Amino acid sequence: MIREPSMLVRETATEQLEENQCDWVYLKSDVVLDIIWNMVFLVVSVGVFFLSRDERPEMPLRLWIIGSAKQVNNRW
Repeated sequence: MIREPSMLVRETATEQLEENQCDWVYLKSDVVLDIIWNMVFLVVSVGVFFLSRDERPEMPLRLWIIGSAKQVNNRW
């Protein structure tokens, strides 16, 4: 009696796992797009950081860039 519900749970979990495996292809593409987006963000941030190195505003742009980069890194 105890084994029956346990087997049912295992069978259900196995079925769900098999159904979800076909969705993993889309997840991999999402990961690749996210990595590309983050690389573009990194390149643009470094470019703006480089171009603004001689500026002296009240709120330095460097702080904003560093904060944004840290926010992106926290997602991983």
